[in-house]
Amino acid sequence: MHLAKVRPIPAEDVNPLESFTFTAVAGSVVLVTGSPDWPFVQSVMGFVKNRKSVICFVVVNKTVPVSERLQEQIRYAESKGITIHVLGKMQFSDAFKEVANL
Repeated sequence: MHLAKVRPIPAEDVNPLESFTFTAVAGSVVLVTGSPDWPFVQSVMGFVKNRKSVICFVVVNKTVPVSERLQEQIRYAESKGITIHVLGKMQFSDAFKEVANL
């Protein structure tokens, strides 16, 4: 599947992680979001054994300054031990293309 074929869907059509039953994950977890808000962070913390094993890519529009609210969400997630990397949409796409070429 090409990343360009992925289309956004309405938020109400997405089940939050806490609605699923997970056994605790021992390895690393890589997540992608546009908004690492409290429900997102809480969901992640519920299914990992080691919060420092979580890497979260926050995809943003690099042509628009990151909002104060998003900056606060990122700081909060980091304060809980989650590693955050902020990427522009093109950087995110390029990262997947790079991995596909390995």
